[in-house]
Amino acid sequence: MTEQIETQGDKIQKQPAISSFEAKLFSQGTYVYDEAQVETEGRIELDEYQQFLDRSGRTLDEKDQHLSTHLNMRAKNRRWLRLYSNRIPLSWTDYGKMFDDIQRAKKRKIQLSEGLLDAVIAHPIWYVVMEAATSQKLTPEQIEVVRRADGIARNRFDEITLAQAGLESRQLVRGALR
Repeated sequence: MTEQIETQGDKIQKQPAISSFEAKLFSQGTYVYDEAQVETEGRIELDEYQQFLDRSGRTLDEKDQHLSTHLNMRAKNRRWLRLYSNRIPLSWTDYGKMFDDIQRAKKRKIQLSEGLLDAVIAHPIWYVVMEAATSQKLTPEQIEVVRRADGIARNRFDEITLAQAGLESRQLVRGALR
């Protein structure tokens, strides 16, 4: 893979060229955070969720708990979208598509770039984070971010550690065979 050279003042930085897999992820565009759009979509989604809860037959306390959880997750997702604006594929606003892309990379044995992995492991949906942590080689810093992530049970860290060790072994074997 070729390298792109970026200059920042007097400093020259070498960055790996984007893989064809990642280029395809960005083929629909790059997500750009738009406060007004996120607010409008959020209100519509919240109205739909409240209607769902009203039809669900849940008690008032259960509805309040579900609504509170939903609002908390929405706030986390909004912060994530703001933080990774201009850095993630447009399709990744849908965490299901992000999850599918991680699985596709795993099947094809493609290592995602550090920047995309930073975005994935910071995502508020725990199983998206777990999929990346068990199928992509992470840096020590990224592993630490995963360890501090909300929603990942402590007993899942053994699974992450074993997966990372296996990924490291495969990487060493591939390097030795070249």
